Amino acid sequence: MVEPDWAELPSPELLSANYPKAPLLLEIEGLAQISCDVDERGRLSGCSVDREVPADLGFGVAAIRMSSSFRMKPRLFAGVPVSGGTVCIPVRFTLPPRSDARRPAGPPSAEALRAVDALELAPLFLASLDADLTALEQDDGAATPKASRAAASAALRRAIEARKSGARDALAQAMTADLSRDEIMAFHDFAGSPGAAVLQRSGEEVAAAITRAVPRMSDLIGAEVSRTLCGRETCDGAGLPLQPPSSGASAPVAEQAPSPAVQAARELMAALDPIKQMEPGIGVQLARLKAASETGDPVSKMTAELVEKALRRVLADLVDEAAVALAASSREDDIRAATAFITAPAARRIASSGPDAPGLSSFASEIAAAARTTYCQDHDCTRPPPPR
Repeated sequence: MVEPDWAELPSPELLSANYPKAPLLLEIEGLAQISCDVDERGRLSGCSVDREVPADLGFGVAAIRMSSSFRMKPRLFAGVPVSGGTVCIPVRFTLPPRSDARRPAGPPSAEALRAVDALELAPLFLASLDADLTALEQDDGAATPKASRAAASAALRRAIEARKSGARDALAQAMTADLSRDEIMAFHDFAGSPGAAVLQRSGEEVAAAITRAVPRMSDLIGAEVSRTLCGRETCDGAGLPLQPPSSGASAPVAEQAPSPAVQAARELMAALDPIKQMEPGIGVQLARLKAASETGDPVSKMTAELVEKALRRVLADLVDEAAVALAASSREDDIRAATAFITAPAARRIASSGPDAPGLSSFASEIAAAARTTYCQDHDCTRPPPPR
């Protein structure tokens, strides 16, 4: 008799993708041990949490959700795979390494500070942090219990509020570290240009398109699901109960020959990728779908996948609607100037550095440390034992 064993260890990417959001923002590492039955194909079922450290941060639930991706060798009897056998699997959640957790030497340059002010980057950065926390609070499909999410979010908001004046310096330090003086001055000069106004309007047009669609979003998603399952015809009573909207829901009009301005606006939207920026909110909705489909019912899982694809298609249509509206209110040259700016090497370097940029990484760590101190006063923050 040969007992079950790993066929393939979980990848770092799988662990990172399933790291619960609350402890990730608080920079708390964890350990979960789960027990699962193994069938003759090496698939896991009947998983339960034996232990999680610290408690109530979602490490156990996250480990179970990952278990469907684990690959095991089944039990062998006389060389033949058979069902049976239970495996105990420890899953360790380790924070990803930061490329630079220290502030760069010296203060940010005066040019960088002026550029940050001209582009109003500090309020935009703080607004993005607030959006992340709102998504955390509303994510009812998250691995972390609601009470723990609320406590973590409150602690993080308190820490951000106490340190928000440091956001300006952190952003300027990131700019100083990544860009030359000429590149920083180009950022500053762009701030007052028509292209910068186009960038601002692009975000406003996307937000307006989504706001207009919210009352009919269920109809739009239902129509996309129905088209997938039934083609362009409306399903009959025996088909999917989600029907295309009878009225009040319109899709963007397809243009056979878009004007140069519309084409330019679509290229700008593709470069901005607003759907990626919506990921925190999209993730909340998809997590709820995922949680609802975890009964193992194939129909529920298929429905969740269909709705996810439909949601993304609807959002893509709304972004295109915003591009058409942007083209109607902007000059083609200004739209192309905005695209050239955000696709330039300097802007790409800043975007790719993200939270790991010098200055920003230390700013985020300071917030996490302060919030962790507050959270751990009333909640379990036991450190997991070291690996054997």
